[in-house]
Amino acid sequence: MLGKKELQGSWEELTNTLNAMFKNGKKKSVDSWKTTWRDTKTKVSNKVTSLKKNRAATGNKPNDIVLTERDKKIIDLIGHEYFESLATVPDSIPEEFVSWLLTVLRD
Repeated sequence: MLGKKELQGSWEELTNTLNAMFKNGKKKSVDSWKTTWRDTKTKVSNKVTSLKKNRAATGNKPNDIVLTERDKKIIDLIGHEYFESLATVPDSIPEEFVSWLLTVLRD
């Protein structure tokens, strides 16, 4: 585990890198980028939860929720353990993500 100072230093480095990527935008603070990351993880988590709920529902209704490539990268980055509480559904990975994951693992 990183110490508090090392972790803060990592966030500062990440903040500088992200702010440099968006030259025309307003510069964000470390706390602002932390909030952005937390909110992004929450949105993806909610999307995965909705996908699972819709897949488990009866009635064979079409599922209009689609994981974007960005969503899939976030899932891969934070790990499936983050979504472990969703594992009560028999197939814990959305179908559209399985083929993408297999492609990544083969490369």
